[in-house]
Amino acid sequence: MNIENIRKSAGIGSIKYLIPGEMEEGTASKAILDKAAEIRSARGAVMICQTTNEPLPEDYINVADELCYPLDSDYVQSLIKGQSKPRMSRKWEWYWWNAFDSSPIANRLNSGLLLWKSGLYGAIINWHPASENIDPVAMTKSLTALAIREGIDDTRYLTSFMKVLREVKDLKRPKDKMLLDEAEGYLNSVLASPLHKATPAQLREIRSKIAAYAIKLESLL
Repeated sequence: MNIENIRKSAGIGSIKYLIPGEMEEGTASKAILDKAAEIRSARGAVMICQTTNEPLPEDYINVADELCYPLDSDYVQSLIKGQSKPRMSRKWEWYWWNAFDSSPIANRLNSGLLLWKSGLYGAIINWHPASENIDPVAMTKSLTALAIREGIDDTRYLTSFMKVLREVKDLKRPKDKMLLDEAEGYLNSVLASPLHKATPAQLREIRSKIAAYAIKLESLL
């Protein structure tokens, strides 16, 4: 069964297909180019190329619909730090990291607040257990999984906050300015802080305040 038939039988509008980048001497391997042709023949299929290399070779960029960089690459780190650096491509961009090699705090931040700071489209989590004997169900109940879920929830809170912030701003009412400035100022201070040093209690407080501001802003609509 080809990719197009799989997509149709599952009732899925689009498929994102991840291909790890295995490059030699700065060029995309023949396997990547061949797989790209197969994927692009399927309607609704999107190919994400994941790489450990930076900068990316041109032929690698050409075969990808979307690109995924290492979290610790200079490019991604410059985005997270807010440093001025041109986008490496006009494609949708992601980052990836190894969750099993990271602390719970790092996994929460990488799937939440730091992803938001980067401005990239999303994150792909490399989550390979050290032992093949680990129960996949048990993995979803692990501390690693919990931390990732918390990070995703942080992003959801931020998304709701930003939505209502924009809606209130669009009303352009002078009476709303004080609360808008206070709410936006708080978020900016959070994103400018050394988040990697945050404790679980501090991250809970950040989420709580973001939710409180969202509720206050929504009351103005």
